[in-house]
Amino acid sequence: MKKIKRAMALKEMEIKEAGGKPVYFSISFYTRNGEVRFVQRAQTCGLKMDMKANRMRGIQEHDIHGLPVGHPIPVRIDFIRTFNEQRVTL
Repeated sequence: MKKIKRAMALKEMEIKEAGGKPVYFSISFYTRNGEVRFVQRAQTCGLKMDMKANRMRGIQEHDIHGLPVGHPIPVRIDFIRTFNEQRVTL
């Protein structure tokens, strides 16, 4: 499995297309209770908190048609396991 630095993965999450639309990516991460959660198709979104101070990023799951599924998910950047099928390292 390929590896990617966490800083590079966070930068790739924020990349937008020419029209300003966020790019889709896949991600797996640990939840607060230790379970592993995998999201096949996600986009970044905002959260109602100071994301930098709390070391969080917001993601929104999307279906195959590009429609949002569920609600925004807060993800701790320290708990990210894989990003676009690449293992995340420090």
